[in-house]
Amino acid sequence: MNDGFTQSTAADEAAVRAVEAAYDSAWNAGDLASILQLLTDGVVITNPYGETTTGRDKAELFFAALFNGVGKGSRHSSQIRGVHFVTPDVALVDAEAAISDFGPGPEPVRHSFTDVLVRTSDGWRINHVRAYVFMPRPGT
Repeated sequence: MNDGFTQSTAADEAAVRAVEAAYDSAWNAGDLASILQLLTDGVVITNPYGETTTGRDKAELFFAALFNGVGKGSRHSSQIRGVHFVTPDVALVDAEAAISDFGPGPEPVRHSFTDVLVRTSDGWRINHVRAYVFMPRPGT
């Protein structure tokens, strides 16, 4: 049965995971240029507060404000739960992020996220970021 998903190659999955690791490294270094290289021109980013930024130019403004404000000196750590290939050139990454030294509180900020990565002529790039927080099930 074909459920619409294709099998990935080990090399593709490793390359997608490498992009996510590079994102963490660039964030931790406050390296805006390196983060921007990981994004497509038309990237769409929805942060955990429900705010959406569209396009690499707007993403640059978003990250610059973040790294010069509440996110200055913060540390981003992604824990990948799964990499799923929709087509050979489109991958979904489901993960959780922990951002330490972020804002006024001592506890890391945690949120789940799904990234959509696409294969480009320059390799895998992040095309969509969807950050979200799961809510507790009623009665638990």
